Amino acid sequence: MRVSARLRRWRPTHAHVRSVVGGISTLGLALITHRPDLVVMATPFVVVAVWGTLTRPSSEPVPSSRLGLRSLREGESTYLHYRVTDTSGVHAVSAVIRYSPWLQIQPVRRAVTVHVDPAGDHPVDVSVGVRAVRWGDHRVGPGALAMTSSWGAFRYGTIPMQEERLLTLPAPVMFDNRAPSPHPQGLVGLNRSARPGEGSEFNTIRPFQVGDRLRRIHWPSSLRTGGLNVTATYADHDSQVLVIVDATNDIGRSDGIDGAESTLDTTIRAAAAVSEHYIRRGERVAMRIFGAGNPTVHSAATGLAHLRRMLAALARTVPGGTYEKQELNPRYRIDPGTLVIMMSPLVSSVTLRRALALASHGLSLVVVDTMPTTVTHDSDEAGAVTLAWRIRMLERRVEIGQVTSAGIPVVDWRGPGSLDQVLRDVGRRAAAPRLAHR
Repeated sequence: MRVSARLRRWRPTHAHVRSVVGGISTLGLALITHRPDLVVMATPFVVVAVWGTLTRPSSEPVPSSRLGLRSLREGESTYLHYRVTDTSGVHAVSAVIRYSPWLQIQPVRRAVTVHVDPAGDHPVDVSVGVRAVRWGDHRVGPGALAMTSSWGAFRYGTIPMQEERLLTLPAPVMFDNRAPSPHPQGLVGLNRSARPGEGSEFNTIRPFQVGDRLRRIHWPSSLRTGGLNVTATYADHDSQVLVIVDATNDIGRSDGIDGAESTLDTTIRAAAAVSEHYIRRGERVAMRIFGAGNPTVHSAATGLAHLRRMLAALARTVPGGTYEKQELNPRYRIDPGTLVIMMSPLVSSVTLRRALALASHGLSLVVVDTMPTTVTHDSDEAGAVTLAWRIRMLERRVEIGQVTSAGIPVVDWRGPGSLDQVLRDVGRRAAAPRLAHR
């Protein structure tokens, strides 16, 4: 960051000027009036003025900034480090940070002063604690540095410091799902396939065939029947999961991870929890974020690197995008058997029409209602707003009933176990016989 020439030099402080002027004036007055008491009063000012002038630093300090961690989860903390080199003659280094609503700065006053040994010439570090309380792409700073010499006689700065970017990922909400995926289709994974194959879950005991592994031989039944028998298992398959995130709007008050949640807070954290759960199980997860100012598409993949990319996309979500014609009739390249999980507060009717369009393609769709129970618009000062909100909630209830009657399950988000029962129902429905034309 460029700094003006006036700030790139040591300038006398007002205290030093007062000390010099006051000491010299008092000594002159003492000589004129022949008063020794004035000499005694002027001596401390003169000593401090001479001392501060003799210890004026001659070198130019070089400041730099560094963030301890560039990426955090909600609720985690890091440090913003300011380092000053070439500190010969510097007595104190002070730093101050700009206020940010989603960052808690320690100390609370957002200002830190570190005293330095003027005789030394080693780098000085000024550290400020930073705690992220809400997901998002935040800016730490900008800050400012100032250096002073002995007795506060000379000041260098204030030097503006550039802001640092801090990516805050959604908090790892506790989520667990014990229900199997309704359509396992990959080659490896944790879901039991309907077909026999290499796996870990017992199927049956059958006679030995060419190509069977010797470790599969079941010796008790082989000795009993007089022929070789082997243990057959079900194949272990993985599944593909598509997480659709509705970022159309953000309703309600957000106080960060320690307070109330808005609709977008719950949606983002629920999507992060579901994505992380399936990724760590070895499933292939895709993600679509629609209705946002920065719509995002991630193809199906697995692995921690893919999880990191999806969490970063969720953290950078900006609500309030515009709908385009193709968004009302989505045409995703989705493999057959993909489990689609839509995260939405179901406030916009466009979202419900999107769910109906996805279900019409024969996909296994589950809609997760992420509307927090704390979101209300009850206010005595805005009676029209409260009435409009209640009318919209009644319309929302009717629209959810229409979606449910179309065969699309709608489940409230409540953390662990939210999707267990509905995924079991979807799995039983997928395994049920269907009528087909011949």
